[in-house]
Amino acid sequence: MTTGTTTENVKNASNWKRFIAQIIDLIIIGLTTIPVTVLLRFPVATVQLYLWEIFFIFMAYSVWFDFKQHGTPGKHIMKIKIAYSYDQRSYLLTTLYRNLLKGLFGILMFDFFLILIIPYRQGLHNQIAKCSIVDE
Repeated sequence: MTTGTTTENVKNASNWKRFIAQIIDLIIIGLTTIPVTVLLRFPVATVQLYLWEIFFIFMAYSVWFDFKQHGTPGKHIMKIKIAYSYDQRSYLLTTLYRNLLKGLFGILMFDFFLILIIPYRQGLHNQIAKCSIVDE
């Protein structure tokens, strides 16, 4: 099932829109992490355990919203969406590994500064998943 928008004849979203959308999503993820931490009541709360918790909540949040609504709430607020250029694979699979790469590259801070510096540049996670972030 292909449900994304193709990348033909569309304009990439500006970096500031993508950056603000990511900040909105990180705030939502952070606010979600607090009650989950309280409910789980880990006997020894370590920084590493908390970071893994944030990573898994980020993955569930990103994959769920990208798959069901074709973009996270931050993207919807900023009026941008994901456009896919490869129709031959599962939309859920593409969403899953796009967000996995986004999380890994985010942890490594890989590609983050290039996206902020170079106008309309797509991240490496988008290039690998064969998609781009475009204006609605």
